[in-house]
Amino acid sequence: MSLSDVGSGNLGDNLDPAADRIVVIFNANDEPLSFAAPEWAGREMALHPVLANSADAIVRASAWDADAATFSVPGRTTAVFVQPEGTEPAETTEAIQPTAEPTAEPTAAPTSEPTAAPTAAPTATAEVVTVAPLDTPEAPAATAEVAPTPAPAPEDNNSGVTAVALLVIAAAAGAVAGIIAWLRSRREE
Repeated sequence: MSLSDVGSGNLGDNLDPAADRIVVIFNANDEPLSFAAPEWAGREMALHPVLANSADAIVRASAWDADAATFSVPGRTTAVFVQPEGTEPAETTEAIQPTAEPTAEPTAAPTSEPTAAPTAAPTATAEVVTVAPLDTPEAPAATAEVAPTPAPAPEDNNSGVTAVALLVIAAAAGAVAGIIAWLRSRREE
């Protein structure tokens, strides 16, 4: 997960005066992982100071290799990396300049054939909704004892790890939404 205030459009030019980017990596597996981010090669990034000074030696082993553009995070660890303010490389002027001058005449003749269907798949959005429990009358006491049905055993141990990872990601998304709301309120002050 990555948060950037570089070129943030309608949110403003600088949401966090101390950082250009914050990257959070969740490793819910038992084994360490390496995560490549080639688009960030050469950028200055370090483990968040709170984690870098932590008493937890495992989280302190998390690292960013700018030359290889790779994050390394130990197993069962969440690491937060910070790219300091003002370290985002400047855009090249080629990316900012238009590539061609508009012409007065159309460059292709119109056709009556329909264009192809869009190639991009629709994106899904999710909204968290909290529903209050309904008042329900107590069920009458059972007259016969029923043995509970045992849950089927998972085929592998990854289902539990996946569930934990999804919970951590959902919690982080909520935290990010809270941080963004806080930054917006701070900006309005």
